[in-house]
Amino acid sequence: MRTRVIAAAILLASGTAGAWIAQPDREPPEVAAGALRLRADRTLVAGRGLPAGWQGARDRETGVVAELWGGYVPAPGAVADPAIAEKAARAFLADHLALLAPGARSDDFVVVANHLERGLRTIGLAQMHRGARVVGGQLAIFIKNDRVFAAQSQAQPNVSVDVPARTGAVTTRRVEDWIGGRVITRSIGARVVLPIDGGYRVADHVEIEALDRAGRWDVYVGLDGAPLLRASQLRFATGTLVYDVGERYPLGTRRDAPARLVGLVADGVSGTTASDGTFSWSETAAATVEPGLVGPTVAVENAAGPLAAASLTAQPGGTVRWSLAGDEHGDAQLTSFVHVGISQERARVLLPSLAPWLDQPLPVVVNENDICNAYSTGNDIHFYRRGPTCENTGRLADVITHEFGHSLHKHAIIPGAGGFNAALSEGVSDFFAAMVVGDPGIGRGFRFDNMATRDLDPDGIEAVWPRDKSADPHITGLIIGGALWDLRAKLIADLGQAAGLATTDVLFASVLQRAPDITGAFLAAQIADDDDGDLGNGTPHFCAIQGAFGKHGLGGPSYLSTRVDPPVFDGTTFTVTTSVPVGTTCAPVLVDNVQIRYHDSTGATGTANLTANGGTWTGALPALTPNRVVYYKVVATLADGATITYPDNPADPEYELFTGTPTEIWCARMDENPQWTSSADASWEWSVPSPLSVSGDPIVTHTGTHILGTKIFGDGRYPRETTTSITAPEIQTWMYDEVHLQYWRWLSVEDGVYDRASVVVNGTTVWQNVESGNGGRDHVDREWRFKDIDVTKYAGHSITASWLLTSDRSRELGGWTLDDVCLVGIGKHPVCGDGVIDHTEDCDDGNTSDDDGCTQYCRDEDAGCCSAGTDPRAPLVLGLGVVALLARRRRTVRG
Repeated sequence: MRTRVIAAAILLASGTAGAWIAQPDREPPEVAAGALRLRADRTLVAGRGLPAGWQGARDRETGVVAELWGGYVPAPGAVADPAIAEKAARAFLADHLALLAPGARSDDFVVVANHLERGLRTIGLAQMHRGARVVGGQLAIFIKNDRVFAAQSQAQPNVSVDVPARTGAVTTRRVEDWIGGRVITRSIGARVVLPIDGGYRVADHVEIEALDRAGRWDVYVGLDGAPLLRASQLRFATGTLVYDVGERYPLGTRRDAPARLVGLVADGVSGTTASDGTFSWSETAAATVEPGLVGPTVAVENAAGPLAAASLTAQPGGTVRWSLAGDEHGDAQLTSFVHVGISQERARVLLPSLAPWLDQPLPVVVNENDICNAYSTGNDIHFYRRGPTCENTGRLADVITHEFGHSLHKHAIIPGAGGFNAALSEGVSDFFAAMVVGDPGIGRGFRFDNMATRDLDPDGIEAVWPRDKSADPHITGLIIGGALWDLRAKLIADLGQAAGLATTDVLFASVLQRAPDITGAFLAAQIADDDDGDLGNGTPHFCAIQGAFGKHGLGGPSYLSTRVDPPVFDGTTFTVTTSVPVGTTCAPVLVDNVQIRYHDSTGATGTANLTANGGTWTGALPALTPNRVVYYKVVATLADGATITYPDNPADPEYELFTGTPTEIWCARMDENPQWTSSADASWEWSVPSPLSVSGDPIVTHTGTHILGTKIFGDGRYPRETTTSITAPEIQTWMYDEVHLQYWRWLSVEDGVYDRASVVVNGTTVWQNVESGNGGRDHVDREWRFKDIDVTKYAGHSITASWLLTSDRSRELGGWTLDDVCLVGIGKHPVCGDGVIDHTEDCDDGNTSDDDGCTQYCRDEDAGCCSAGTDPRAPLVLGLGVVALLARRRRTVRG
């Protein structure tokens, strides 16, 4: 069996944190030294060889049965008595050890949690080996209604390694050199067993902190002093006193928010406001009030200097208002204090068991000397100043709530059951922020406008596991964040507002407590929803949970839903095929209608409805003005109001169609090697498609047999830290009023913040992939896409077109794939000798010579007429002759 590092447990064992956005150089949450390999994501598949009456899912990489449910074992008294519960859990583990922890012994697991909440008892166990903790190894047993009814395992299989006792000091010099910059060793922890590089290594756990920047890591050091792995601890994210703060952001709606539980001085006497902002003093006359920013649950610190201060006058029964709206650093202090307090109150409802932590003052550091981010250490939260392109994050309600969400997640985790997986924590923190503000679009105001930085419910698009898994945990987190938002919407629709939100709270709390990673969230929600200690007979809201999670690829191996295939089009006629699964536990949601929504390059808009015949929907666009680009999308609306939209590419969300019949000036169909000029990095290949693409490249051509693209074979990924290009030959186009570059592409490239794909015509960039600002909009085509670019204003006498790709140092996708590249013209001028018979000509044999049947003026000679064709693809002979000569001196692409 293979082993792997479980990122969730590494981060759980360390401090925890979560950044608001990814940085361009974005070091991953876990970094292995040298060539060592780690894996952080589980892939669950259907379990095999399970006990009779039980269902489950197996970790495809390790073979461990990661989830077991559907049956139950009676455990009388286990819910009420923790000792009985532990005994029942250990008996269950012993009976199923070969499935849940192959190669381990029962006494390798120590109880780290025995947690009772809402009638559900969770027994969390940590995996040990010869006295050392196995990093990432944990297992949880769940008991309800005095029944052991589910188990969840992240145990590491077949651990077999000697663990020598530590005999001397742990040296950290090589660790400090590896991390770079000035760092200090904060602490040296216990010796552990680290699953890495396909095996196990004994390591010492060291906590390192940077002195010159925000950085804190748990580092695992080999017995020879060599660093093996580091895991970041940072996850960059009221008579009555009121503070004037932005409802969501400072330039938007502002409101007077009660200053809850804040210290103040009234007429020289210190006190604290109540939860509604009220306070009292001994006189009946007006009082002088000095409001504060520190209270029993929130303690603001100003990294830019002393805390803001004011002297205000309070009238008996009146409201005292403190506003620093025009002061960036002061407004950040007031806003952070208010919105952390709001987050804490929401957390008290969500997880009452966290009252001991919520009753402690939470350090909130604002105006730190950096820009465009925020982070949580797993407890205190930190916010940066305003920059040229971003707001002070301490003034943004959504960012404040998101960073608090990271700290909430860390404290909610039940040891042995849940885990601080980076992507999971980003997703649940996004959902917590969205839940508090009641809006799936979070981060409004970050770029000084009302645009959301991330959206958990984009129109017609769902983030799906594992298709949309990203190296950036913020992007991967949208998968679970979207599933939770969809679950919230479904429960509100089914149960009503109050009951729907209350049920959402119960299920979300369980995800925070018991999900080890994104794929484990589905079981965590079911465990909380269960009402009889038997998941085999379903749960009260199983269909809502499975439907919401299933849309995001998290509904378990048995989940099936109505499928809507991408549209097939023939000119302006469209066909969409749908299919409905049978034999499902929950009734599938059917397609109500399919519609084409379109507009053209002049702004004219319209819709066209498709007609169903069984599972096939067909329809056509109406007559369209010729020689225009039509932009359109196909939207299938389901019976529950959800939509499925094509194209499935948020970075380029509309298909293109060119109306009319322009003249083909030149085409490269790619069925023969086009011999274009490429850059010296040897990235471009002319080939048949690779049948085993792992990079997102197509496995079929658009037409014909061959394609042209970056790195078609091998792993199919474009190279890192390079600019690669390929250039088509120069083509004469002066004889046309309009010239368009048209091609079919299959492009997959990171957001333009990181990697840039572009098309250049005569030295001018005429197209490039989207640069979203937050790095979260990769351009990933999942089908062949037609693209039209009007290049008339760049044309001059001729056109030279190039396709470029510039990459950064990490995460490469499939890059460019091209087929059927053409230059087309509209409004051709009559030109004798171009091989095309124009309306003013009798003949045109491609030259301006006499004595060949066609005169130099393209008139028939007495000896007979020429037989020049009218193929619109015929080239301008003189122009291409020059190109051919030049091409011989240029580097060519080899097949």
